[in-house]
Amino acid sequence: MALLAAVAVLASGGCRRNKAKDVGAAHCDDDDDCEELLERCSERHDDDEHEDIARSNEACLAAGKAAVTRRDLHTATQAFDQACQRGVRAGCDGLAEIAGALYSGQGAPRDPRAAFPLFHRACNGSSAAGCYGLGVAYHAGEGVPLSVSYAVFAFRKACDAGHAQACNQVAAAHESGNGVAKDEAQAAVFYGRACEANLASACVALGTMHEEGRGTARDDYRAAGLFDRGCEARDDAGCRKLAALTQRTPAVAVYLDNQRRQAAERRARDAEARARDAEARARDAEARANGARAAQAEDERRAAEERARQEQAGRPSTADRVWGAVGGVAAALPPPPPPQQTTTVRQQQRELCYDHTFNGARTGRKCFGDRGAYCRSLCGERNYSAEMACNAECN
Repeated sequence: MALLAAVAVLASGGCRRNKAKDVGAAHCDDDDDCEELLERCSERHDDDEHEDIARSNEACLAAGKAAVTRRDLHTATQAFDQACQRGVRAGCDGLAEIAGALYSGQGAPRDPRAAFPLFHRACNGSSAAGCYGLGVAYHAGEGVPLSVSYAVFAFRKACDAGHAQACNQVAAAHESGNGVAKDEAQAAVFYGRACEANLASACVALGTMHEEGRGTARDDYRAAGLFDRGCEARDDAGCRKLAALTQRTPAVAVYLDNQRRQAAERRARDAEARARDAEARARDAEARANGARAAQAEDERRAAEERARQEQAGRPSTADRVWGAVGGVAAALPPPPPPQQTTTVRQQQRELCYDHTFNGARTGRKCFGDRGAYCRSLCGERNYSAEMACNAECN
């Protein structure tokens, strides 16, 4: 009954997921659209036509999901089967969900015999749910002759594909020797895989094996940790076993308290690290936004300057505007007469110059147009070079 309930959950949950998933560009709102999707799904393409194959597979998935929503399991089966045969895992999972509905009677009339071939095709397409459903059918002997060994084989295939409940079934088979050779060490391994996939009952079962020392070394502390994990997942058996173990071995209770405290500290550190990372990302985002705004403002400023320069280049200057205004009048006036060439006495005379010094340093140059003024100034200097020049030029 537990296996049947698991398949029922698979069927109902799968149908709900099909309704909720967004199928992207391929979808149908009425019968005509759905018929078109089915036609695209049935198209055959060469192996090198990858884009056409992808669109065809998408059409198959969309048509199957739409058919499930309308409770048209026949059309849904055809569409999902087309995708599954092409190696599309989602198509195989869709087949498994339809098979689960048929097997459990939830969402479809119960028909285990019709469910079995769908489980089989889905499992061959590497669907974990399909292999698990196939194992349930073999284990119960519904729709197919009972075979526990086949059931364990199917469960093992589903477990390898990541199905936690299937790993738990393989572990139980190895623990009891039902359908497979009894091997408690293997049972502990598969219980561990199921427990790591967060299946509480598997954690409790593995804890029991550690507590009793079956298939693994006896370890009350490890057992207590597994019982505690199951209890936190609301497994009543895990809570009962944990209470009994801690009452019998008080040191285990102290160990668990330390483990819980350390776990809480790790979670707190992780939360702080995530908060710091979030703050750093926020600062980086703000810095990038500020940089983008600054760059945009700079670009706008440069663009404004460039526009101003272009406008200035195209606008005439004030002098141009004045001369343009009087240009007509100026052009009508007669040309001015050439300047008269006059020669002054000053221009005809050669300027007389000497270097003026003070304390032996040259301070400037004095030039005169009149020789008398030149000599009076030169002979009035108080330095040797001026005296020599005075005697040579003025006396």
